[in-house]
Amino acid sequence: MQKKILQIVKYIIYIGLIIVLTLPSLVLTMYSYPVQDDFHYAYYGRELMQQGYNLITMSLAKTWEYYKTFCGCYTSSFLGYFFSAIINCNVWGIRIFELLNAIIFYMAVYAVLRTVIIYVMGYNRKKILPVYILLLLCFNALIHYGEQEDFYWFITSVQYLLITSFIFFGIALFLYALQSRSKKAAILAAILGFWGSGGALNIAAFCCILYFLSAIWGFCVKKEKAVSGTVFGVVLVGAMINGLAPGNYIRAGEPLTLSRLIEAVIDSFAYAFSRMEMFLKNPIYIAIIVILLVYLLICKSNNSKYGFYLPGLFSMVSFCFVSTIIFPVMLGYGKDIYPIICRSNFISDAAIYLFTFLTLFYWRGWFQRKFPSFAVTCRLENVILIVSALVLIVIVGNRKSKEVPFVRETREWYNGIYKEYSDYCIGVYKQIEEAAGSIVEITVKEVKDTTCMINPQFRIGYYDIDKEHANRTIANFYGKDAVYIFLEE
Repeated sequence: MQKKILQIVKYIIYIGLIIVLTLPSLVLTMYSYPVQDDFHYAYYGRELMQQGYNLITMSLAKTWEYYKTFCGCYTSSFLGYFFSAIINCNVWGIRIFELLNAIIFYMAVYAVLRTVIIYVMGYNRKKILPVYILLLLCFNALIHYGEQEDFYWFITSVQYLLITSFIFFGIALFLYALQSRSKKAAILAAILGFWGSGGALNIAAFCCILYFLSAIWGFCVKKEKAVSGTVFGVVLVGAMINGLAPGNYIRAGEPLTLSRLIEAVIDSFAYAFSRMEMFLKNPIYIAIIVILLVYLLICKSNNSKYGFYLPGLFSMVSFCFVSTIIFPVMLGYGKDIYPIICRSNFISDAAIYLFTFLTLFYWRGWFQRKFPSFAVTCRLENVILIVSALVLIVIVGNRKSKEVPFVRETREWYNGIYKEYSDYCIGVYKQIEEAAGSIVEITVKEVKDTTCMINPQFRIGYYDIDKEHANRTIANFYGKDAVYIFLEE
């Protein structure tokens, strides 16, 4: 009875920690509003539908147009126009979509972690939640405050967060298919992987790498050569369709030279190293690594079919994988721009977290094969969990709260800062929508952007509508020729 009560208390604590870590990001979706590209996608999608296209044919037509002239990201383009046409920049439509999408993302992270822990590592199911909490801590306590735009920018939520969820669910299904020999799971994994390969090129690279690792496991360990090769082949074809699109080269605007390619490779490795160095200076990241390492010593694997050979090599290859994910954006934008592209940093940082965990799993597998008699009693597990929780509480408490995203989000939500900024942005849109005439002039009281919400980048003052883009996407969406915004003195 005492053991049962302890288990119940433990799971209550786990669920409580999961809620504490994820709830701020979920709550903040309720303060979102349309910005920038949201208006662009909604306007052009609506324009085609007014010409007689339906939702599907419009999305396909715009995807094909983008493929030829702008980029090969067929899944991103299709879903961007598809959901934009449905929601049409409706504020509550955006908020509900982002909330559901964030929940799906957290479920996808759990799904991929669960399959790795159970099928690849052979650990007990009871080991999943503590590791999941540590991974959530990475996403909500380590990632830069402003880089959570993947949760709060509608079009980015569609094209980055949702497609990343497809990939994680796809990997979970792929590993399950290799374990259970389920044809349905393999087909679904291939479909989701194909969709993942149609995302932005850094997401496509992330997708190919994760499917490649899964295929290697299936090929070498599970001896499921046909399934491994077929599923990975579908994903690779999708990536090739994406990468070879004429629009990618038109968008680049200049021929790709060998020197530029080499420079992008070097910059990608340098940037990956700088991000790792930044995280290693953060005591929360160090605490996560130490706690995970100690906790993994408790996890006794039931798998004995493979020996986790050359863990040092696997660690270096994992670092190369992260650099590969950074490379497409680095090639397209350069080392000066990459640091400010929050959505891309979200993806590459997510890759750092995931490969950190996979590398520690790999070292643990090697350690068990090297020292099979080593064991940690389950009684010690409870002590370790309590000490670990106290260590993290002390670290988070002692860090400046502005450096810990989920803490800052909670405090600023409580103080009404998100509502104030959200009301300001929505108020501007409402004035534009209700203004008479094709030329709109409005005066507003500005609220400074201090949150992790997306800045609409309103152009203040007069501008030449023939030469400057300025507020054009907003003007187009609301059927205006120009929108001039002035600030109260």
